[in-house]
Amino acid sequence: EAKKRSEGGQGCRVVEVSGADGRRYLLAVNFEASPVLVDIPGIDSAALRVCCGKADKSASGGLKLSIEAGQITLVSY
Repeated sequence: EAKKRSEGGQGCRVVEVSGADGRRYLLAVNFEASPVLVDIPGIDSAALRVCCGKADKSASGGLKLSIEAGQITLVSY
């Protein structure tokens, strides 16, 4: 079951799913023609693993995703 987490604009979508391994996964897809920056609150950054793309810890807690046009970011925690 996927859960919508955030939008970084009309063409960017972020969903969260539970993996068979017990970890949570966030998939962010940028469908826009330009880069987007998306803040995702409530993520345990200590357990964060970047599977694909880029992710940084947000100063306010959670994640900050910088996603290039047409690219994806996949993280688990």
